[in-house]
Amino acid sequence: MDCIYCQNKTTYLLSDGIRKCSQCRRKFSPKKIAREKVLVSLFLSASKIPVTALDDKSGININTIKKHFMIIRKKIALFLDREFERNIAKIDEYDEHIYCQKNSKSTKNCRFISFSFEDKIYTLLLQENIEQKNRLENFYKMIKVKKDSSTITDFWNYFKVFIAKHRGVARENLIYYIKEAEFRYNYSKKEQKEILDNIL
Repeated sequence: MDCIYCQNKTTYLLSDGIRKCSQCRRKFSPKKIAREKVLVSLFLSASKIPVTALDDKSGININTIKKHFMIIRKKIALFLDREFERNIAKIDEYDEHIYCQKNSKSTKNCRFISFSFEDKIYTLLLQENIEQKNRLENFYKMIKVKKDSSTITDFWNYFKVFIAKHRGVARENLIYYIKEAEFRYNYSKKEQKEILDNIL
């Protein structure tokens, strides 16, 4: 098995099941790597499947699945932030959206601003990003969505279907589920896998 750190071809299996690289001398667990691949595969297949249904398929504890899915969502959010900053000059439309979860105990609505660029979407939680919104509006010419169909309206229609399978999400985690939906909306299955292989 190749070293996951330096890609050296020679690694040694130790008595505890850990492998050690002959070149960089670092250790890694093949079992952990195999489990992470399964978790990424489950994540990619879970666009329309409730997380609770994945427990039976994989044999991995549901709490482990939920924990790793949140780690993946947070890394996706960072990736999307970088991609947006890289493409910020290409923004062509924006719109504000108020979202209220039907099953949430919170009575507060969440306000978002969504931007589109090259048929992709990027969303900010508005209350926490007033400065960024003002910066964008000051430096970039954007057109507020006025038509019934656009990348932004298509995304929010997609998100309503996507979030329904989760049956309520904690308010503080909602942005990460939006980022997951954004990721799935913006990229093909093949692209999603390639991106996750690079960022995890």
